[in-house]
Amino acid sequence: MGTIEVLIALVEAGRLPSRESWVGLGAAHLDELEAHLGHPIPRAYREFLAYVGATRQSVAFEGSDIYWPRPLDLKADFVDAYPDVGVPADSTFIFGHQGYIFFCCIGFDDDPPVVGIQPPSNVGGFTPAGARFTDWLLQFGLDW
Repeated sequence: MGTIEVLIALVEAGRLPSRESWVGLGAAHLDELEAHLGHPIPRAYREFLAYVGATRQSVAFEGSDIYWPRPLDLKADFVDAYPDVGVPADSTFIFGHQGYIFFCCIGFDDDPPVVGIQPPSNVGGFTPAGARFTDWLLQFGLDW
């Protein structure tokens, strides 16, 4: 299932507003994020941001840092919260919540795996959260 199919499934489940209400990011914001990160954004995550990256009225991810401009600060927020946990060099932070729950893509494949850190599992560092970004997006979007 691709990014758009996952987003449509979240609309059908009542977790995202209808497609007419989506507010995506334009190329300038996406380029700004890539420049800030110092590496390309994985394709599936880039599509998510392009489709709904500035949508605010979503039930999925309510109250969380997933929408623009928060992705610019997620890595720094993680380092502040977990100074003793190493940051994978090939990570793209995609989600934060209240300064203690974080998820990131690992690697630069089109649809890379996602790992997360949240209490009480934060003792051991990151744990697997999805075999692919789109898997994580669907499951987390339904459950959050």
